[in-house]
Order: sequence, then C-alpha cells, then structure tokens
Amino acid sequence: MLAFLRQVTERYNVSRAATRIGIVRYSSTAEIIYRLTSSQSPFDITRAINQMNHLGGRTNLAEAMRLAYQSVFIPAPRAGAAKVLL
Repeated sequence: MLAFLRQVTERYNVSRAATRIGIVRYSSTAEIIYRLTSSQSPFDITRAINQMNHLGGRTNLAEAMRLAYQSVFIPAPRAGAAKVLL
C-alpha cells in the first residue's frame, strides 16, 4: 500500500489546485496522517508516507470512513470541485 501511495504522488499533478492527497491510517482505530489542507508538495506527502508504520489490530474501515468524511473532506472543499453527497 505504501508503494501505491508513493506512485500516486509521483504520477499525478499533486498541488492545491489539482490533485490533492489526504491519508487516513486505520486498524483498530483511525487517525489522520495527512490532511487535504496540508501542504500538497509531493516531497512532504512522500515524507509522511515514509514515516508511517503498520499498526496491526483489526480493520476498522467504518471508523476510517467516518473520520475521513468528518475531518478530512468536509473542512477542505476545493472551489469548483464536483461535490459528493452521502
């Protein structure tokens, strides 16, 4: 998964005006690793990815999705972007 994240960062035009990246790491709990409002520098994103480690535990996808929706997507809309309503 980390290799995939690095490839996305390298292959797409990552910036505040183009493709933005947010990362939520989850296992038994979920936490925000990188926010959509953070610097969208490929270097900074790659550094955050490289500092991540495997937590172990169960896969609590529901908690990760809730956290991403409430704390990553809602406070960081991009002007002119298509909106997804849940």
